[in-house]
Amino acid sequence: MLYKADRAMGYDSISRGMSMGQRSLIERSQGEIIFNSPFPEMSFPSLTFAEFIFQHLDEHKDKTLMVDYTTGQEFKSCRIKELSVRVASGLTRLGLRKGDTVLIICTNSPLFTVFTLACAALGLWCISIGGPADGCVPFHVLQEDDGKAFPVNLDIHPDKDILFLPYSSGTTGLPKGVMLTHQTVITNLLQLINGPMALDSDRECLLGLIPFYHIYGLSIIQFGSVCLGTKLVTLPSLDPQTLLGAIQKHKVSYMHLTPPVVLFLAKSPLVQDYDVTSVKRILCVYGMTEASPATHHDVAPPRVGTVGQLMPNTRSKVISVESGECLGPGEKGEILIKGPQLMKGYLNNQSATYDTIRDGWLHTGDIGHYDDDGYLTVSDRLKELIKCRGFQVIHLLEGLDGINFVV
Repeated sequence: MLYKADRAMGYDSISRGMSMGQRSLIERSQGEIIFNSPFPEMSFPSLTFAEFIFQHLDEHKDKTLMVDYTTGQEFKSCRIKELSVRVASGLTRLGLRKGDTVLIICTNSPLFTVFTLACAALGLWCISIGGPADGCVPFHVLQEDDGKAFPVNLDIHPDKDILFLPYSSGTTGLPKGVMLTHQTVITNLLQLINGPMALDSDRECLLGLIPFYHIYGLSIIQFGSVCLGTKLVTLPSLDPQTLLGAIQKHKVSYMHLTPPVVLFLAKSPLVQDYDVTSVKRILCVYGMTEASPATHHDVAPPRVGTVGQLMPNTRSKVISVESGECLGPGEKGEILIKGPQLMKGYLNNQSATYDTIRDGWLHTGDIGHYDDDGYLTVSDRLKELIKCRGFQVIHLLEGLDGINFVV
């Protein structure tokens, strides 16, 4: 399969040959200025998400892919697949069928991955949140199933059927269901594991700290590691001692982190009490839920102050907020994105979909500019959102009598 051959090479290798059949970084035509990815175009398989992940699980066979740091329980590739089949069978016995929506309430753990994969195999729509799970079906009931009710030959269309339904405020304030298909999620996974996540699976160890109920954790972190065959150590929440202990014990070398956690690692005196010398790289990507979620990433050495360059098969424009005209390098405006990883639309909200995606271009609501080498700097927002511990807080109180500003 071509996508596997690409992954073995990685961006650092293939970008040097980009002149063959590649677009220029900046295209100017008929009044438009379009920024392109510096990396070669990729091809993507037409598979359901379960088919795609099961192929990788079969490839890795008896490798330990996931470790629950809290319990110490290890999950080999074959065990993850076996449990996924059992859980899918159990869900089938409960009467769930393709197109039904399932709410997953779970902290980061290998069981989250198992349940998500089981839902994908049935063609269910997954919504994931954190919080208490009173009154829900216990997971152990599903994993004790014999697996015999696992359906085969389900008619799932990768480019049409919904896989994940995360909720996002987007650019219009109130939360909306983001419809991500099997194809868009697989596409974004491959865009990343062929590049910044092109790791040596026998030597590297990943950390699963970003919540799996956020799209980045849900898709890229837990299933990126599965595709790579790289061990992922999961943490249920951010506790400084637990985080540092996991890095030290498992020799974690590669971490997806948010900026506040990076700041903690850089400044906290606690770090001096632990051996974190195994860490080789910390990755922060730019994107949004509506893009499955990543559109840009950095490569070493990073260009300080930017969020990196466009991923393969992804294009971008910067337009004037006032006139809508395209802007060139160094000129600030709203960032627009086009690529195969974009959402199908918002659930039951065509007007919000149109406001966000017009003529195939996703309006991010972010303000920024590109430089001559295609590196993006994000500097402002069209619509202000407060982010608190990874959650978006909307200005619901603004506009009420006597309230002029909310902090």
